[in-house]
Amino acid sequence: MSVKTLLLSLLASLVAHSAFARLGETKDECETRYGFARGQMGNGVTYLKDHITIIVVYKDDHSVRETFVPEGGSFLHEEQIDDLLNANSRGSKWNMVNEDPVAGYRKYGLANGELFALYEWRGVTATQEKMGTSLTIRVWNKGPEKKPSDSGF
Repeated sequence: MSVKTLLLSLLASLVAHSAFARLGETKDECETRYGFARGQMGNGVTYLKDHITIIVVYKDDHSVRETFVPEGGSFLHEEQIDDLLNANSRGSKWNMVNEDPVAGYRKYGLANGELFALYEWRGVTATQEKMGTSLTIRVWNKGPEKKPSDSGF
């Protein structure tokens, strides 16, 4: 690998890390990264950055779920998935929880339990090409802790 190739690869990685938001950022911080909102999709605000539609769900003015969908049914490359997960690692490590190639998904959990990610591909051809993908990263919501008195006993 040439020095020029190595430098370009490093620069691309740095740009990718800075280009995508981290969960917990405010609407203003997300707009600084992505530009102005393009619209609404369900309960999410949509943005477009580098040919990727980003759907951000906010709670109390902080992002709690972000979905990344490449334009035109294309797919996210493994490097992009790694970059998005690393940008949201919060100093912890992502672990693959499970994968189902037939159903078309891969689940990840952050080792500290704070975040969950789901990578999906929609449709697979006979040559196993991915026909559109998305990656959703969200705050892990386990629900309220149950007390022994809640069990009915």
